[in-house]
Amino acid sequence: MYRILLVDDEMFFRQGLRAIIDWESCGYEVIGEQDNGEDAFHYIVEHQPDVVITDIRMPECDGLQLIHKVVHEAKLNTKFIIVSGYDEFKYAQQAVKYGVCDFLLKPIDEQSLEHSLMDIAAKLQNEKKQSRHTLMHHHEEVLHTILQEQLTEAQLLAYYKDLKLQITEQYYFAFVEYNQYPVIKNRDMYPIDQLPQYIAQIKELLPFFESQYLYPQQGKLGLIIKESWLKDFSSMSSLMKQIQRKLSSLEQGTIHLYYSSSHDGIDFLKEAYEAAEYAQQFKYYDERQLFDYKDFASYSLRHIMLPADHYKQLLLDMEGNDEQRITKQLHLLFLRFSAEYCSIEAIKASLHKLVADCLQILHEMEIDKTRISKLHAVLSWDHYNIELVALKQLILTFLLECGLCIAEERKEMSKGGIQRIKKYIDHHYAEQISLKTIAAQFYVNPVYLGQLFKKTYDLYFNDYLLQIRINEAKKILRQTNLRIYEVAEKVGFNHPEYFVAQFEKIEKLSPTAYRQTFQSIVGE
Repeated sequence: MYRILLVDDEMFFRQGLRAIIDWESCGYEVIGEQDNGEDAFHYIVEHQPDVVITDIRMPECDGLQLIHKVVHEAKLNTKFIIVSGYDEFKYAQQAVKYGVCDFLLKPIDEQSLEHSLMDIAAKLQNEKKQSRHTLMHHHEEVLHTILQEQLTEAQLLAYYKDLKLQITEQYYFAFVEYNQYPVIKNRDMYPIDQLPQYIAQIKELLPFFESQYLYPQQGKLGLIIKESWLKDFSSMSSLMKQIQRKLSSLEQGTIHLYYSSSHDGIDFLKEAYEAAEYAQQFKYYDERQLFDYKDFASYSLRHIMLPADHYKQLLLDMEGNDEQRITKQLHLLFLRFSAEYCSIEAIKASLHKLVADCLQILHEMEIDKTRISKLHAVLSWDHYNIELVALKQLILTFLLECGLCIAEERKEMSKGGIQRIKKYIDHHYAEQISLKTIAAQFYVNPVYLGQLFKKTYDLYFNDYLLQIRINEAKKILRQTNLRIYEVAEKVGFNHPEYFVAQFEKIEKLSPTAYRQTFQSIVGE
């Protein structure tokens, strides 16, 4: 509710004004009345109402003089509506000069005044929003400067004074992180409009907490907390539990808190901030929601991703479409993150590599990756605040979808996909292929592939491959004068002797004899 003051030397007008306007529905409460400009000025300076409705002609100090004193002497941003029984152009001109919001004639039209009040309320709301944004932006810049730049002691003290901080006091720094994946992205976290709600909740626990102690930080809220504020709490952890409970009542997701130990001295803010930031690195180790720096201070973080062999079995189980084993291996992978003290960045890199390896398997099997409903989610999850349980479920769902796609592809192959394999053999017979290499190429079991090939074509794979090679060799022998070893190489034989032996076995002639026989027939 915005606060409004009525100023008019006619008591009955003030009382009538109170009665005819539905102040509450317009967003206001009347906090007082004054009958002259001089008393009104002192009241405005002391109580600072948001809006003043004033007459022009009053004793001691008229309405325009009152506005001039408030705007130019007191330097207040009070909004004014002038009401007058005189339709004088010079008053309206002066009112515009002073930035008066509206000029209304008596008797007051109820609807006109209500519309004017609602317009001013909207303007006040926008100004407060802009003011909060400007203040927060300034605090962010100051904090960034303290954290990133090499400052002299004098410069640091000047910044602390600006933030109303003193190096002789003890301070904590805490991050408040709201997790509701995938509803809200980092860049949308804690919009300026929501900050008053958070401040109000925190002030119920810490009455001296103000906006200068709060810093929006890429999806988190940074809080500066004085040691002296903790006298009603057994510890910082106790306060953090209470803050989490308060803020959780505003949100549907989970609230994580990462907080430092107490710090003082010239570098206290940088040290406290970095300690809270360090505590955040352990977010994906377990399902806790409060992260005290003291619990992790002795750990040395790993900042590079885990080797691929740490999830090799997970990939195999994914290809086998074994849900139980996939779930188990994924759980073991997250345990390795904890055991190896992986930083958040190392965990992100490891999981993205796992996803990339899965997608590579799909690509090699010519499976359309758009069949994976969680594709976009697993490629962009690190742009969000997501808690451990939700992250594990997301990765698990992705792996299960990949496994299902592979299983479906193999099922299709058993129905008609074997033709693709036969076509592959027909085009690649001259290469060093085998049942094993082709099975790997098409991600099927080699024994199963051999059985399927024999069942479909009534011919063993090796016999079919040999038949193709010998037929192509006969063609080359008929059409070219290449040497026998050159012919052998062209159709996929590494050893000419083996080629000759296999040729004789099938054709009952050596390659040379076959060529001579064909040439003699042509010569006749």
